[in-house]
Amino acid sequence: MHVIKQSKYLIKIWDTCGQEQFRSLTTNYFRNAEGVILAYDITDENSFFSLKIWLNSLKTNCPENIPKIIIGNKTDSEHRVVTTKSAKAFADTNKTKYFETSAKNNENVNEAFNYLFLEMINYKKEITRDSVMISPKRESVKPKCSC
Repeated sequence: MHVIKQSKYLIKIWDTCGQEQFRSLTTNYFRNAEGVILAYDITDENSFFSLKIWLNSLKTNCPENIPKIIIGNKTDSEHRVVTTKSAKAFADTNKTKYFETSAKNNENVNEAFNYLFLEMINYKKEITRDSVMISPKRESVKPKCSC
């Protein structure tokens, strides 16, 4: 694990819900994204199959080679439908790192976010060659909404 010493970053995370009714709104978020998490529910095969649609949307609306990860969530559940093997194969085919997490038990969540964050920094360094463009965190920043 790499450590970023004496640096603070502000990360804005947008949850687009993955639902069909919100799909038209997501293209606006994709255009300025610097990293993407594609999450699915390991107990819901349809959410896994939807990953293909979301990856196609990313290819259309995001910068090329944007850092992304796939997360299979709800490892705390006893009702797994999507196997780790098939999810890893899908991620490998799409050249994407795969993580399994439990948001409920906070398992592997930090590892997934840390991995993506470091990939985002490396991606920005490759693009700018001499500086990281992710906004440094300002202590006085306050949320603009109450969500």
